[in-house]
Amino acid sequence: MNNLYGGSQAEALPISDFRWDPNPEKFMDPNFIEKLTPDDDVGYWLECDIDFGKELHDKRAFNCYPPLPETKVITYKMLSPKAKKLLIDKIGKTAAKNYKSKKLISTLQNKRKYKVHYLNLQQAMKFGCKLRKVHRVISFKQKKISENFLNFMTKRRKYSKTKIEERLCKGKIFTRNLVLFANAINFQFFACLTSAASALWVTAAKSGHFFNILVTPFTSRKLLQLVNKSP
Repeated sequence: MNNLYGGSQAEALPISDFRWDPNPEKFMDPNFIEKLTPDDDVGYWLECDIDFGKELHDKRAFNCYPPLPETKVITYKMLSPKAKKLLIDKIGKTAAKNYKSKKLISTLQNKRKYKVHYLNLQQAMKFGCKLRKVHRVISFKQKKISENFLNFMTKRRKYSKTKIEERLCKGKIFTRNLVLFANAINFQFFACLTSAASALWVTAAKSGHFFNILVTPFTSRKLLQLVNKSP
């Protein structure tokens, strides 16, 4: 896959009918979880306890990138000797011992009341993680609501002839742009920054004020420079 943002956004997304599942115990059956697929009409979020067996600690894949990341408060005592030395050198010994910082980290520690999407749980169990307890489950209807649009934009990106057109069609930008377009009264595409800047000045001259303009992050600074230079 060469379009990670687009690929993930093209998967089935929650759309409606969010409710607590009346029978969360069914998820303790490995066969039930194994039969779930990304294309199911109903998806799930679980709050559960998951164990990483000691036998998993020696697996190379787990040591390089353990699954199921979580946000934790990191303290001085949790750091490695090398990390402690680097921290002391940077902020001093007294401040280092009182150090606390919230970080998103991947560890081999057991998870308690961990919130996880059913597909991530399914993957972790295939790697050897053990599901110990299911506290509660939210079910929802899901659908690939963005798939056609994202496939269209991916194809447009493939055949784009300019850098602006290519960046506009990138995954992390075009979904945000779609939301902005839906709220826009009028919008227009420009082939180059110079024509966009000129159009802004014509609009401003006629109306007395600037309208909001949608630009990709990498073009915004250049566009503003052109606008400032326009007569």
